[in-house]
Amino acid sequence: MNNSTTEQPSSMVDGPLFVSMIVINTFSGVLATILNLLIIVTFVKTPSLRTAPNILILSLAITDFSVGVLVQPVHCTFLFSHMTNNTAVYESVFEVLNPILVILILASILTITAITVDRFLAVHLHLRYQELVTKKRISIVVIMIWTFSVLWTCLLLLLTKMTIVIVHIDNFLFLSLLLMNIALVLKISCVIRQHAAQIQVQQQAMNAQPGAAGNIKRSVNIMYYVLGTFCICYSPHTCVWIMKAFMPKLIKGLTALTMVNTILMLNSSINPIIYFWRIPDMRNAALQLLRCFRRNDNHRNSNNDANANADNNVNHNNNNFRL
Repeated sequence: MNNSTTEQPSSMVDGPLFVSMIVINTFSGVLATILNLLIIVTFVKTPSLRTAPNILILSLAITDFSVGVLVQPVHCTFLFSHMTNNTAVYESVFEVLNPILVILILASILTITAITVDRFLAVHLHLRYQELVTKKRISIVVIMIWTFSVLWTCLLLLLTKMTIVIVHIDNFLFLSLLLMNIALVLKISCVIRQHAAQIQVQQQAMNAQPGAAGNIKRSVNIMYYVLGTFCICYSPHTCVWIMKAFMPKLIKGLTALTMVNTILMLNSSINPIIYFWRIPDMRNAALQLLRCFRRNDNHRNSNNDANANADNNVNHNNNNFRL
């Protein structure tokens, strides 16, 4: 997760690859910034969306927005400075990029872990879930996640003499959280299948419609997509870290790291697409917000046109009066 060891720029640079990575990061960064900003504004403007699970999604959207607006532009500068052999800019940009990236990656994996644990509690606690998992408690969890991410990164920066050890601990923590998420998802899947079989029997006997159980199943499906996308985007980075740790001769230069970091950051532009696709309430609220913005813009334009016409009429009347 933390690539603290840097490679100095060399004259042998794969120009087309680096240019393509810059283009991909630019497009992905713009998309992540716009879509996650829309998620954040929609959450703020729509009180009905302020539920405990959605607070975790908001935290993840803030993380992804930060990746799009901060990390990816800096990463593009980092790649460009490497292409042009600008060592001073290269090292300065790396000093900025590395801690920000560590904070956001750690915040992402911890937030996704919190989402998985939240869904695990939802399928296990049943009626007690609403009582125990409140918006206040989830908000405290989010604050703790961001605080820990910042403090852990500061620890990495302070213990520079133990960089190798800390980096391995850092990556081991990341891998452990990822495996814990997978284990919880498998457990949730088993419980969901058992509940689905029981509910189907009850519905056939009572002719009832799916209620809260259906809502929990839909929210669990969202978690599957978010965690699955996370694993796909982050697994190349994890593989490269393992290879660098145990087979360092196979990973040389920045080519592999450039590619896996680009894939890693694509996750920030994919997550909001999942939210709009799988959460109808959020999608409808966002569309309504966009329509409202458009109506306000049209209303403002019509008022400007009316004022302009009124000014023209006044000037015309003044001219006639003079004549």
